[in-house]
Amino acid sequence: MRVVVTGGGTGGHVYPALEVALEARRQGDEILYLGSLRGQESSIAAANDILFHGFPSLPLVGLKSLAGAKAALLLVRCTAMARSRLAVVKPDVVFSTGGYSAAPVMLAAKTLGIPLALHACDAVPGRALRMVAESALTMTCTFKSTPNNVSQSVKQKLLRTGHPVRGELRSRLEGARVGDRTGPIFSFGGSQGSAFLNDLLPKLAVAMPEASFLLSAGKGQYEKVASGAIPNNLRVVPFLEAEAMAKALGEAPLVVARSGSSISEIAVSRVPSILVPLPSSADDHQAHNAREFEDMGVATVLKQPSSGVAEQSTVVAARDAIGRWINGPAELSNIFAEWDNPNATADIYRNMVAVLSARGSR
Repeated sequence: MRVVVTGGGTGGHVYPALEVALEARRQGDEILYLGSLRGQESSIAAANDILFHGFPSLPLVGLKSLAGAKAALLLVRCTAMARSRLAVVKPDVVFSTGGYSAAPVMLAAKTLGIPLALHACDAVPGRALRMVAESALTMTCTFKSTPNNVSQSVKQKLLRTGHPVRGELRSRLEGARVGDRTGPIFSFGGSQGSAFLNDLLPKLAVAMPEASFLLSAGKGQYEKVASGAIPNNLRVVPFLEAEAMAKALGEAPLVVARSGSSISEIAVSRVPSILVPLPSSADDHQAHNAREFEDMGVATVLKQPSSGVAEQSTVVAARDAIGRWINGPAELSNIFAEWDNPNATADIYRNMVAVLSARGSR
């Protein structure tokens, strides 16, 4: 089978798409990754020996701005480029996790009549996925609440599989669950880092001198954070690769994080969390993601102040939440085990193949 994979701009879309691409390759399929030249997918595909072809697509923003008009024009141009590429490749299916870099590829596939298989990584499917969801052959999802956020026609072809967490990270995390969590409280803001968390953690470390903290600040924000006042009980790093990330998650008694799709990695580690949704996330999807974890009883959700900085009230709220988690019941394994599916990647691939086979037999 010939499979085109797309999804990206940020790691929250790229890594899940990559996992399905790797599974398809293990099954003997031919793989081509199509995405944006601006995003992370080209380097990630290259690191995994996956053929990549990119387009100059940009994030989709409001059409009333100059940036929005430019992105819309580029979308039209990149869709034509993707259409030409797909016409040459002639894939049996296009698999997408969404993101702005996937939009041209999905729209091109739709116009060419190429079957689309989608995966929604967030509780609320993003704009790019919503553009083609009605015409897609099938859709899988990470969160249990996603069926509440799609139309009835999409719901009928929606299957909840769980999240295709990076295989290397999952295997390391599953091996790190046994033992006491005596490491530092760990904070990360996704692949790009979080300016708010980078402001909060130093203040939180000052307010809790008895605790130790580890902050993954993001490669682009590390220098700014490291040049500031760093308390002795806080260690700041730019970014953690899979092995170091698994070690941090495996040893941490608690995680402080944003609530993009990467919170699925928190579920694999079976660790409680304090989640601070990004207020500007599209369709407020991070708040929806966080709310599902809070409703499960495995997280506390804090609201970011409108000022965008960690005010004293936020520091106190975070400190109090940490105290409740550290001193309260910590055994959440059964709750997480019911939510997290270790076979998610294989299930997504099997569903795609089954639906394609059923379509071909008609």
